[in-house]
Amino acid sequence: MIIYCLYHIDFENFWNLKEWALLHDHMLRTANPSKCLDLLSPDNFDMLVIMGGTMSVYEKDEHQWLYKEKAFVKEILRLGKPILGICFGGQMLAQLLGADVRPNAHKEIGWHHVRKIPVWHDLLKGLPDTFPVFQWHGDTFEIPECHKIV
Repeated sequence: MIIYCLYHIDFENFWNLKEWALLHDHMLRTANPSKCLDLLSPDNFDMLVIMGGTMSVYEKDEHQWLYKEKAFVKEILRLGKPILGICFGGQMLAQLLGADVRPNAHKEIGWHHVRKIPVWHDLLKGLPDTFPVFQWHGDTFEIPECHKIV
């Protein structure tokens, strides 16, 4: 499988993702949408991963490249390819699926437990039902209806 990873911070590393991909005989390709003129054709990868960033999805006037990235991700959603959104990537998926993304009343910084939802992709089946993750978020969103792309 070819995994295409969009990242938004130059110093972000992909060691865990690279290691996991290699361990499972997958290839990892990466691009920074704020600097990349052309993103890969959807025909050239099997899964999309959207990483975090310091920006928010509603700051498109401050980050003009967001228009291009959102159109790209919307097309991948329409095609039904698997997508994993991490931090900012989760915001983007939520917004494109119809959920409101907004500043949270309080910053969420530190180790927090997350839990799997009932609809879970086989690709991540090895994860326990709940597990700790480090989070640094200033925004929040509702879980969208996954069948509705806006």
